[in-house]
Amino acid sequence: MIIIRKELRKLFTKSNISETLEDILSNRKVAIQTSDGPAVCKQTQSCPQGSCTSHLFLNIVADEILKTDWHKEIHLQAFADDFAFVISGRTRRDLEQHTSFALEAFKTWTDKNQLNISIEKPQYLLIEQGAKAVSQYQQLCRIAGPRWELKQKYKRILYQTVTERMLLYGASAWALSVSPDWEKKLSSIQRIILLYITSSYRTTPTAALQIITGIMPLHLKAQQEAIFINVTCLRKEIEFEGLSYQPRDYEENIKSPTIHPSLFNIINQISTTEPYKVDNSLVSFTDRSKTEMGTGCSYCALENGSKVLEWKGKLEIFHAVFQAELMGMKESAVRGSQGNEITKIWIDSLSSVMALLDPHIPHQLVRDFQSLLTQNQNILVRWIKVHVSHRGNEDADILAKKAITEGVVMKALNPRCELKQHLQELFFKKWQNLWDNGNAGRPVHKVPKTSLLDT
Repeated sequence: MIIIRKELRKLFTKSNISETLEDILSNRKVAIQTSDGPAVCKQTQSCPQGSCTSHLFLNIVADEILKTDWHKEIHLQAFADDFAFVISGRTRRDLEQHTSFALEAFKTWTDKNQLNISIEKPQYLLIEQGAKAVSQYQQLCRIAGPRWELKQKYKRILYQTVTERMLLYGASAWALSVSPDWEKKLSSIQRIILLYITSSYRTTPTAALQIITGIMPLHLKAQQEAIFINVTCLRKEIEFEGLSYQPRDYEENIKSPTIHPSLFNIINQISTTEPYKVDNSLVSFTDRSKTEMGTGCSYCALENGSKVLEWKGKLEIFHAVFQAELMGMKESAVRGSQGNEITKIWIDSLSSVMALLDPHIPHQLVRDFQSLLTQNQNILVRWIKVHVSHRGNEDADILAKKAITEGVVMKALNPRCELKQHLQELFFKKWQNLWDNGNAGRPVHKVPKTSLLDT
């Protein structure tokens, strides 16, 4: 209590606040009811746990040690009565020295203020510079045996699916601004694996190894992933080298359910096994098309075997075929919801039909269509095989191709795959520029380029 009172006097002049806090800390007693009556003990240590002021008092206690002028490799964080050191070092010896200095300073402070450290609770986590990832990669490659001559493409797959995933863990938090020193550290870790993949001489430049294997430099891959995760998952606006990425421009994965499980009974409205039969009822056929000119979607409605309605919608070139299919389905369902008669929507995309049956699917367009089906029990969805000479299906296919140039312009959020493709192209250009204008691997870069085609 002495340290808290001393710090309070520094923070507050004589006032109602200081007097109230002093009063809380004065004449504290603990009373326990026993068989012989109440037992009372004077309390001179600890803070009132569970009270609104407990964190305030504990922060006041930690204020002195937090203001210590630590070495740049040492960082101390505190919350209530918990303290965490983050200590780094270029070598093992540096790490040991920094750790010893930090713990000795902390022990001096606790002794000075009569504070005790719980010996059972302290824990430490040692984060090495890629040693675990490299070791695991080597163990994976040994699975095939030392003389089985594992092909290079399989080594690349092991690296990209296992080791690279470990090295890029949490890249969204640290990779947006990678310093030159960190670029060198990441390259040194990656180099060991590239040498193993290519079985090259150790004198081969790292930049040349990356080109030979087609594996992007690790710092560029980390930046690419950091931008993608921040925009699509964390929904943060990112500025990178003059380019702006807005999360509102891209589709968001919906995590929480939009329809209560007790109300999700659209399975009775969807079938993938019912055969198509020509009858006099109202039926709709949907289709989509994607070419170098753009993306189109369409539907046509037939009644008594005659076409009574058709619709064409146009999307941008970067929109996905899955989006176009769902847009056509949605427009057809909206048309069917305007009446009470049974309307069957025939779709030749089995993946789209199966997506409707998933109540946890994160795609917003699918969720919208599920809501339409829930609200309109007269709309039925059926799957039909593609290109089996069904008139409605063939008409919808022709309309979808025309929609690319003639359709109504539709607005839809950019798919996540469009951002991934854009970032892939952007960072491949950065990699090419780094290879052409960098300082590393110049002897290999100057090797004359020859054509492999006969002239």
